[in-house]
Amino acid sequence: MLSCLRVSFKKISFKIIFFVLVVSLHAQAHEQKHGAYYLMNPRPVSKSVKKETAATQDKLFSEADSKLISQTSSGEIMIYMDRVEEPPTTKSTIELQGIKDPLEGFNRFSFLINDQLFRWIIKPTGEVYGFIIPVIIRKGIKNIAYNAAAPVRILNNLFQMKFVRSGSELLRFLVNTTLGIGGIFDVASTVCLKQAAEEKGPKTCLKKYNEDFGQTLGKYGFGTGFYMFLPLLGPTTVRDGFGQIFDTFLDPATYITGASIFIRFNNQSMHLEDYQRLTGMTIDPYALIRDMYVRLRKREIKQ
Repeated sequence: MLSCLRVSFKKISFKIIFFVLVVSLHAQAHEQKHGAYYLMNPRPVSKSVKKETAATQDKLFSEADSKLISQTSSGEIMIYMDRVEEPPTTKSTIELQGIKDPLEGFNRFSFLINDQLFRWIIKPTGEVYGFIIPVIIRKGIKNIAYNAAAPVRILNNLFQMKFVRSGSELLRFLVNTTLGIGGIFDVASTVCLKQAAEEKGPKTCLKKYNEDFGQTLGKYGFGTGFYMFLPLLGPTTVRDGFGQIFDTFLDPATYITGASIFIRFNNQSMHLEDYQRLTGMTIDPYALIRDMYVRLRKREIKQ
């Protein structure tokens, strides 16, 4: 039995090492072909390039169209353009916010692995999945997962003493669980949209208030820590990483084998083109995603 396990472990280890080597070789070939696309070994950037990058970022921020702009290969970090109002400057957000990136070499390597996983595995698989499963069903699955994760939002709003918002999330959960048939339909948001269109009637809209434990820690003055980009999981910080561990215990999907991975994959299948659109419009996609993530998290904590 032990010998079989040793053989299996050796085979898995060899496959992982082989995959990393292939990814590294592919990155080198890609960099030679497209010199501006530097992920592993960033070179000094001229002022003209910095201006070009800043202009690209300004364009991305101005396109407030609620499109996903940061999506990891198997994990999902939801960052929406309409949630960031202030345009970035030529100076890195990391520098502006005082957040360090001491593991930049490792982070860029992790970003490269996620990038290749997305392009060669997640995207093709997601396209097949999207062709078979209609959008309405995928949206229903997304709604069920979001509704089931209500304890995360309810409790973290409560921890931050945002009692009205916590109550709104609780009512949203009750309405969508009952009238929305287990959360398949987001009835609470439908009422909000209808009232916004008619601009009349009592304001009984139940808004979404997304809060997590990372934001709760930030609310009470806990430092961000340094920036990390983890393989498969994507961008985070020391504080947010700890917060995500806490939140997983509140999310029912954690206790169903494979549910979290499937939910992320299902949600990502509806935003496959957005990731390539983002990375194709900037000279350094790693830095752009890092800066946007840091800026968004700081804004969310202030709200």
